[in-house]
Amino acid sequence: MSTFSIADIKSRAKLNYRATGRDKSALDDFVESHTGKSQFDFYVSPSNVETELIIGTALSLEDCGYSVCLDGYREHDSTDRRITQERGKELRSVMERCLGMIILTTSAKSDSIWLPWECGFFEGKKSRIAVLPITPANSDIYRGEGYLGLYPFITRYQTQNQKTQLVVKFGTKVYCTLSNWLAGGEGLIE
Repeated sequence: MSTFSIADIKSRAKLNYRATGRDKSALDDFVESHTGKSQFDFYVSPSNVETELIIGTALSLEDCGYSVCLDGYREHDSTDRRITQERGKELRSVMERCLGMIILTTSAKSDSIWLPWECGFFEGKKSRIAVLPITPANSDIYRGEGYLGLYPFITRYQTQNQKTQLVVKFGTKVYCTLSNWLAGGEGLIE
């Protein structure tokens, strides 16, 4: 089992860029292509992540069969990061259509101004929050600092038939597959 590495995620984003011939607006294209969907598996909140890693992660999750909402990326990728009632209302509406939340991060801590509020919303509504760490090299373990350490993290492994399986871990213990966890399951399987 291992986390996603920066190289893995950038490679997945580059595959998309080659296929579409576009890179500058790939994130906007992704969000626009998903606009109007009534429900998503995950709301992905990029904690401190560059655009290429956001799109690469979203595509990697979709490769594993999950639908992804990236609406919140605009706050993380913008120079205008003000918190407003209007934006809070928009995000609340989007998050209500998602079954779970993934905190996307490249470090053990977050510098997002919206993330604590997003986590509070999901804790109160759905309680399905996990961290998806993107690490410099593949790793079996992740330890988030501060409130990121409260949540399990997502890792992956290759099945015998070479498919990527995502699982939810906390420390060294595996809870269950990501799909079972999203459906409300827990319980250690390791």
